[in-house]
Amino acid sequence: MILDAFVFLIYLIFFIWAVNQITFFKKSRLTRFWLTTFFLIKVIAGIAYGIFHTTLPNYSESADTWKFFFDSVNQKKLLLEHPVEFLKELFESGQQKRLHHFFSTHNSFWNDLRHLYIVKLLAIMNLFSGSRYYVNVIFYEFLTFFGAIAFIRVMKDLFKGKLAIIAGTTFMIPSFIFWTSGLHKDGIVFTVISFITFHLYFYFKGERSSKSLFYSGLLLMLLFPLRNYAVLAVIPALIAWWWSSKINRLKWLPFVFVTLIGSILFFTTKFINPKIDLPVSIVMRNKEFTNMGGNSILPTPPLQPNFKSFLHNAPNALNHTLARPYLSEVVS
Repeated sequence: MILDAFVFLIYLIFFIWAVNQITFFKKSRLTRFWLTTFFLIKVIAGIAYGIFHTTLPNYSESADTWKFFFDSVNQKKLLLEHPVEFLKELFESGQQKRLHHFFSTHNSFWNDLRHLYIVKLLAIMNLFSGSRYYVNVIFYEFLTFFGAIAFIRVMKDLFKGKLAIIAGTTFMIPSFIFWTSGLHKDGIVFTVISFITFHLYFYFKGERSSKSLFYSGLLLMLLFPLRNYAVLAVIPALIAWWWSSKINRLKWLPFVFVTLIGSILFFTTKFINPKIDLPVSIVMRNKEFTNMGGNSILPTPPLQPNFKSFLHNAPNALNHTLARPYLSEVVS
């Protein structure tokens, strides 16, 4: 226990120093005090996330974050003893699993790939942390801190003189900081999307070269194995953003048009090809998640594959995304 605390403290001091030395972070114009404070907030949130999930029954199997960690301990051993096999695993599961089950949690290569990506990332962290969950939290917060700062730098450029408000709202919204600081995929997904936004924003402004387009494409490819359905949401938004950057008036119109067309395509693709029924795929994934028995305290009303049901569930989905868990739920 004393050794664990000592290792944790040494790494924490090192990464606090690193956060204040890296140019990318300095360009946010946040002072050393606030860079350190916001990084510590993420570390504390990541620790709280881990502790919170230890309260679940049989948490090592029912809580994804701990399941990822325990699986990563075995993956660390594989990395040390058979590094080639460590990499080959990312591709071999596709031989037995179905490639076309994009949204399924069963018998799907893509679902296994999401799991393997985070597990193998943690396995690499284990080499330096000695397979200590809460030390891995520090590594993870440092990695995802880039995403938060990328977001702040874009917002700072958009809203001049509002740095304090932007930074405060980024790091002090409980639902955001809790979900993106836990050892899970959400923080990485946010970081990838933030960097896509960062590169494209300054490219559209004419401050960056066409390399930004290349980097954005690579980041989309990185996002796909982690959250393939997030890519389906990001691409239309990027198209609308690009279109909006090309016109001088009614810049909101491309977003309305793309959203309308995207929604129509989402609910009508089954008439083009019955095998591509996106509402049914989402409903099936919703049911599979419910049946997994992950002890989620967030209520998920039954979803039906039609526009009315999706519209009815939209407020609940936004509530889960922007507000949950409530402070009372965390405490309880």
